[in-house]
Amino acid sequence: MSMMRNPDDPAPYSRSASWRKGVRYSLISMVIGLFVSFFIGLGDSNQLTPLQFAFGALYGLLISTGAWMTEVFFVSLLQERRLPTALLRFVSYFLGGMIGHLVAHTAVLAFLGFDHRWYSEVLVVRTVVFGLFAALIGLVFHANERLRVRLREREEALRRSELAAALAESELEIARSIQERLLPPPEIEGSGFRVSARNVAAKVVAGDFYDVFREGDSTVCCVVGDVAGKGVGASLIMASVKAVLPLMTSGRSVSEALDALNAKLHSELASREFVALVLVRFDAATGILQVANAGLPDPLLVRGARDLEPLTVPGQRLPLGAMASTLYEEHEVVLAEGDRLLLYSDGLPEARIDGVEVGYQRFVEIAARAAEAPSSWLDGILHEFEEADEDEDDRTLVALERREAPR
Repeated sequence: MSMMRNPDDPAPYSRSASWRKGVRYSLISMVIGLFVSFFIGLGDSNQLTPLQFAFGALYGLLISTGAWMTEVFFVSLLQERRLPTALLRFVSYFLGGMIGHLVAHTAVLAFLGFDHRWYSEVLVVRTVVFGLFAALIGLVFHANERLRVRLREREEALRRSELAAALAESELEIARSIQERLLPPPEIEGSGFRVSARNVAAKVVAGDFYDVFREGDSTVCCVVGDVAGKGVGASLIMASVKAVLPLMTSGRSVSEALDALNAKLHSELASREFVALVLVRFDAATGILQVANAGLPDPLLVRGARDLEPLTVPGQRLPLGAMASTLYEEHEVVLAEGDRLLLYSDGLPEARIDGVEVGYQRFVEIAARAAEAPSSWLDGILHEFEEADEDEDDRTLVALERREAPR
């Protein structure tokens, strides 16, 4: 029995879908009519004839059509009065079933030449019974159709969700590719210095970053930053900070550069957005190294084979953007040839191995052991973290080494 969709149902039918549904339920109703004819004929084998089955199929088709017509005109009309939908459908299918039965009965009588044996008090009972039968079958069909609609909607929602996830993943991969291209090469050599860097992202897009840029022939600046948060938002902040850093350091000391950058970020970032950052300026001609720190771990200075010395910057160490009134200080040392400086983000000492946090003391020990192989210092450090628990934070390392300037 073809059913019109309840206007309260969540998804509208297309015209083609409605016709397909009508044909499907009409065919089902005809099959039901055939089965009814079969069971009626079980008591009298003489009634199990092709003509009897044809009548059964006709009854099923016309009852289905009657129920569909009453649903279209009756339910849609009376629903405006906010009557119970289930009751309306039951009544409409009941009336449609009786109408369909009477039409089928009249058609059969006409085909048989109005055989008066069909006129009896049984007709009223049969009409009511077929009306009730149509109502029950109609409600089953309607419930089935609602279920089909909801399943289609969920499938469509899942498909859209999967498509959105695929697009988001693709966009993140593109963002990561762009982010990687924004980072300097992992190995940079200049007159009197060498810089190595590694950046391991916990997610597709990293919140950590590093930068290396020159100021004149013998001066180089190194930066390691950690943006609060993860994902595309953090990467956008990272790109913005990286873009303005060379401008902020030009003509300023490293502490003054952080002061200026802090004021800019405080006016632009939201209340929970900030950037932890350490800035180093190294003059290879004199060996003078200046450090300013805004919330990252103390850089580690390696003199000799394994002697590590943390370079602690005095004064305030709040991340950039956290407080407008923050004033930063700097620390200055002189590097001898072969001395190395390690800048790193807190994702390394805060990593967990076998459920235990590495901690800053253990990280210093790891860095000291790896320092025995200067050519692969950073890779040696990261090798110690291969057995770490699932990454929760980015890991960034930058090593600056003073080398003999070419003569």
